Amino acid sequence: MSDLLTWCLGVFLVFVANAGFPFSYTCTRLAYLVNDQLPLQQRQPPWRRPLWWLGIVVGCVGGLLNGIGTAIAGLAVAAIGSSTKLLWNAVYGRHLLGESFDMSKDTVGGGCILLGVFLQLLILGKVNSDNDDWDSGEVVDAFGEWYAVLWYTSCGAVYIGLLAILVVAPVYLSEESHLKGWLVAHRQYVWPFAQGIASFLTSLLSNACYRVMMDKYFSSLGYGPFWLFLLSGASLALSDLFCSTTSLSHNHVLLHAPIQMVTYYVGEMLNGGIVFHEFSDFHVTEYVVFIAAACMMATGVVFILQRKSTTVHDGILTKYYNVVLDNDNNGQPLVDVPSEQSSAYSTFPTPLKGNP
Repeated sequence: MSDLLTWCLGVFLVFVANAGFPFSYTCTRLAYLVNDQLPLQQRQPPWRRPLWWLGIVVGCVGGLLNGIGTAIAGLAVAAIGSSTKLLWNAVYGRHLLGESFDMSKDTVGGGCILLGVFLQLLILGKVNSDNDDWDSGEVVDAFGEWYAVLWYTSCGAVYIGLLAILVVAPVYLSEESHLKGWLVAHRQYVWPFAQGIASFLTSLLSNACYRVMMDKYFSSLGYGPFWLFLLSGASLALSDLFCSTTSLSHNHVLLHAPIQMVTYYVGEMLNGGIVFHEFSDFHVTEYVVFIAAACMMATGVVFILQRKSTTVHDGILTKYYNVVLDNDNNGQPLVDVPSEQSSAYSTFPTPLKGNP
């Protein structure tokens, strides 16, 4: 009976965490909307706004609860719970922020993603995820295998390259540059993709820390590789936070969350398969199902990327904070700011012209 109650607690924590993640996105997005509603001289950095900090705290607590719940209830429950983020994201985005739900694109795209999650659930019974058989030496050896090194270094290189393109390159590009124009047009897709990479790399290092601690307990504090995993994971977690807040300064939550979720979900499964040998019992059938599931989820994201411009309604929170949004500008705040003071690469969304 006690084992059943413990498992139920794990399930509860996973589902609470995955309801909290989209709410953290909503709070962060709203902080930028409220700030961008103000005249330029009255704006503040986002970290001075309680809404921004509420989003950060909810996201951190959600990550902690999800990790504990996954350790208790298992990978299958975590996979099911993560799929509910799409539902909560649609509810929060539509009713709290007033973003529209594109029935043709969002419904089909969300359905494809959920079908991909379901296909992956079919093969979870074959996943070898027994943490008890790993000692700290085996964890270090697993990270030293050539294919594991190739996996996480290539992902890290892609992530660093994306940050360089998004943050550094625009500083040196002229206003007439075609590349700068492309970045402005596509940044709303690239930022959540970059965050997804940071998320699954952070999860990989957190998993390594957990396995070392389960083997060495408090003596892990004197173990060099543990600190390497911990400090690298903490750095990536901060970078993940930067990507999330920057993306939500430009993005609707209904667009941000699916891209981030699918990137993270597929990367997390590959973490287990490549580094921790969780695919060791797979046969050809399981590999085919896994690839089909990943392709189905990617197809869902492609559908969502084709969604029409958001039509803004009266959301509960946007109405409470008196945020007036403009239907003609994809739901951005309606403000009167000289165009020469706008910046496509500022921390805040690009200010838009309009009537106050």
